[in-house]
This record gives sequence, C-alpha cells and structure tokens, in this order.
Amino acid sequence: MVKIFDTNKISSCDKSVPYDKDKRTHPRRCVAFSRFKLCFCLSLICLLFVLIGIIILIAIVFSSHRSQKETESTITITVTTSAMTTTTTSFVLKSNWIINGDGEIGPCESGNNITNPTGWFSNGTITQVYYNNTFADQYFTDPGPDDRGQCYFYGQKPFSTTSMWQYVNITDSIDPSLIDNQTISYNFSAWIGGYASQADYAQVSLTFLDQNNQKIGSTIILGPVSNVQRSNLTSLLYRQIHGLVPNGSRSCLVLVTITRVYGPTADGDIDNISLNFS
Repeated sequence: MVKIFDTNKISSCDKSVPYDKDKRTHPRRCVAFSRFKLCFCLSLICLLFVLIGIIILIAIVFSSHRSQKETESTITITVTTSAMTTTTTSFVLKSNWIINGDGEIGPCESGNNITNPTGWFSNGTITQVYYNNTFADQYFTDPGPDDRGQCYFYGQKPFSTTSMWQYVNITDSIDPSLIDNQTISYNFSAWIGGYASQADYAQVSLTFLDQNNQKIGSTIILGPVSNVQRSNLTSLLYRQIHGLVPNGSRSCLVLVTITRVYGPTADGDIDNISLNFS
C-alpha cells in the first residue's frame, strides 16, 4: 500500500515528513534556518546595546566639555542706597581677569633667545619660556604649582631689571556702584621664585586706578621670594593677598618685575599670576 501525504496540511519544517526532492523540504534545513533567525535576532539586540552605549558616552563627553567651557557666571547683588531704595545689579565672575597669567598663550622659548610674553606690554628681556629648558631655571620636578602648564615667565638677560605689565578694566563686567558701595573684593596670587642660591628675584604688584587713571590707595605687592625663603632650592612659592576693592576704582595695573642681582642672567621666575573679583 502506498501512503499518501497531503502537502497542503504539512508544515515545511515538520520533521516527520520524508524528504521531497521537488519541494526541497528537509528537517535539517529547517533547524538551520531557525538557528539563523535566532542568531540574527541576538545580533540586532547586541547592536542596539552598542548604539545606546555610544549615545550615553557622547552625552557624557559633551556635558564634560561644556562644563569646562563655563568659566564665567553671573553674580547678583542687592545694594541698599537709602532707607527706601534698593538696587539689584549683577556682574560677570571670571576665573582670571589677567590675560595669559599662566604663560600658556602664544609661543614659548625653547632655547636661549628672547620671547616676550603674549598679552603683556614688556620692557627688556623678560621671556615666556618652557619648563625643562636647560637654558632657563625651572623644571617640572622642581617645587611649584600642581596645575602648572608648559611655560612660565623668566628674566633672561637684562641689563639689570626687566618687566611686563597689563591694564585690567574692572568696570567692563562690574557695575561701578558695587565697587563704590564696598561690596566687591579681590583675590591676587602668584607663584614666585628663582634659581638655587642665586639672589635674583621676581615680584608682581597690583595698583588700583580711578576713572582718570590716578592711583587709589597703596600698591599691593607679592614677593619677592628670596633664595633664603626658598632654602636655596630652585622652586616657585605661592603668594596671595585679598581685600576690598577701593572705592572709586575703575581699572587696575598689574606689573611684573624681575631683577638681576649678579650673574649673566636674571634668574627670577614667576607663574600662574591670578586676579579674581567676587
């Protein structure tokens, strides 16, 4: 007796059905196809997880980059000018009001030549120089700021004294009424030092000026740092001062001076000069 199969009721993947050359249906091929579908689905799931991970990573990097860029914020202050009147005003708080106070803008000297600092007026041989320059003083391994960059300021070969300076317009971002009501304070700092036992030295001063560029109050000076204070070590030491901005101030002068005491070069050094208002 011949057994007859109804091909319309038989699944193409029914293992009980014998192999039919014409229909090309075989249990092994059905199993392989099922495994292929499973692998394909798993691959899609893995790809989905990878894409989600990439999106999360991009979001984290973008957020970090954006937070690093936000070096300025707005401070709001309420000033009482009389018993009946109050004025609310604001100013922009900057991370550092000094341009290139850390010597990281513009070219740095890698040899024995003179490269005047970028962003400063200069007189003489004062040079923006790389750390680890064998023709200068400071190395990365010498005591100094943890956040030092690649360069610092060095006296090089002056006749006796060399200097650099810049003016800071305070009222560019601060309402003068806040200054005149004695609500604005300053923080002035720098890393100052020199070479080994040599007495050459550096210092930086801050002078407040009124609207006619006339001096207000006393000049504030950081340094010098003597070789004795450095224990005759090549190093930079931290110096800082803070106080209230004098009434009537509209700008200020920041002046760096490096003096040669003896020897062919002025081995006074300074880095990370910073001026902040709050």
